[in-house]
Amino acid sequence: IKELNKKNIKFRSALIGYVPGADNSYANLIIEQCTEQKCELLLNKSAAEISNLLAETDMAILPYPDGISERRGTALAAMINRVLVFSLRGQFSSEFENIAVLGNDKNDLLSKVLYYINNTDSFAKINDSAYEYSEKRNWQSIAQLYIGLINNDSNK
Repeated sequence: IKELNKKNIKFRSALIGYVPGADNSYANLIIEQCTEQKCELLLNKSAAEISNLLAETDMAILPYPDGISERRGTALAAMINRVLVFSLRGQFSSEFENIAVLGNDKNDLLSKVLYYINNTDSFAKINDSAYEYSEKRNWQSIAQLYIGLINNDSNK
């Protein structure tokens, strides 16, 4: 966000998250950084509110220090809402090569975000693939697979 602000690009940024009731020193640091960058803070929202916010979002920049992976529910939530995900490549990122825009480091990621801002249509296929991927991983799909396995076992 800081680097995009330096380039005088007009955009709206928001941090959507939950601040736990325990030690908030890390959360306070993030909140301070967001405030400095004029990033809107949308904290402790309900699942319905987050879903509505994501429905109005074009892209999510999720620079996980260890890279994107299946355990990142935020990325999957963005994908199921057809939000284009930008993240860092990591040890467990191979499944995300064709469903997210991945950078090798923060500078590479920034260049891809800047490219997207000027070429939004060029990422439609990635976004469609990401949606299909996340659809297969929603709770209803997983429950159906589980029921199928149970039925298959009982027919043996």
